[in-house]
Amino acid sequence: MHVTGSAYLLISLIFNPLVQFLVLTEIIYSIPYIASALLGLYAGYEFYMGKISKYLKMISVLAIVLGLASTIFLFWIGLEILRGIIGPAWVIFLINAWMLLKERARLSAKV
Repeated sequence: MHVTGSAYLLISLIFNPLVQFLVLTEIIYSIPYIASALLGLYAGYEFYMGKISKYLKMISVLAIVLGLASTIFLFWIGLEILRGIIGPAWVIFLINAWMLLKERARLSAKV
């Protein structure tokens, strides 16, 4: 899910003129947007390699929170200003958070 969320953020950055405009003009938007994409790729790779640590979990949570905030803001702009142009990509990050919590509960039950 981290890779999916990161791929969405990077693809929208490359192809979506609204995202390009926001990232280039609004530093308060660009930092969480780009940070989420990069942190999500890193966390996804590390989880894929089988690494699990408290540090990696914190990076994972940060990637989810930043991605959720960025995509909710973009969705809000789409609804309020552009009248529905932007889809609900924030759902990717909600599912990712749910899966992370579910995995955490599963690992805690094994201990």
